[in-house]
Amino acid sequence: MRQVVNLYTEALRPRQQRLTARTALITMVGAVVLLAGGSVWLHWERAAQQTELDALSRQVSAAEQRVARLEKAVEANRPDPSLKEAASRLASQIDRRQRLLERIDAMVGTGGSQFSPYMEAMARRMPDAVWLTGFRIALDPVRITMKGATQQPGQVPVYLDRLRHEPVFSGRTFERFLMQRPGETTERGDGPVHFRIASSREQTEDDDDG
Repeated sequence: MRQVVNLYTEALRPRQQRLTARTALITMVGAVVLLAGGSVWLHWERAAQQTELDALSRQVSAAEQRVARLEKAVEANRPDPSLKEAASRLASQIDRRQRLLERIDAMVGTGGSQFSPYMEAMARRMPDAVWLTGFRIALDPVRITMKGATQQPGQVPVYLDRLRHEPVFSGRTFERFLMQRPGETTERGDGPVHFRIASSREQTEDDDDG
């Protein structure tokens, strides 16, 4: 004897949960508030970065004016080797900082705002006799590698000391510091000295405990 039991009853049928008008309204309002907050934060961050870029641009503009005055002095008077050398150094400094500014601006525009404070600090603290030929910034953990050259090796430690006064470099040590003079030299036999620097953050007491 067979007995058939129908389990597909009204009580077992799946029920669709419908959003009420109040729930939908609350959801929409929450989404609008989140979007508005995100937009305000992005606008504020962009404005702060633009302020830094404007300050560096003003420094470049002031240096360009100094170069123009020196060039006029050279043209108006008998050629002075010291003036030409000073103008050349300033022009080289402007070119280096301008390239850094262009890199910073490009990275800010493509979502690289987390790198820009380091590059701005490197450009702001650079001595006249030092120029960077490359750098690399790695995050998590932050590790910075810089390559450059100088005609005055004594200015490299000055550069590192200046960087330590920047908030983004606070607490950092430069555990790798290599300097060498390549085979190519000038007629006086004093070609530029190339250097390579790598930095890391000093381990704190809290890090030791963890």
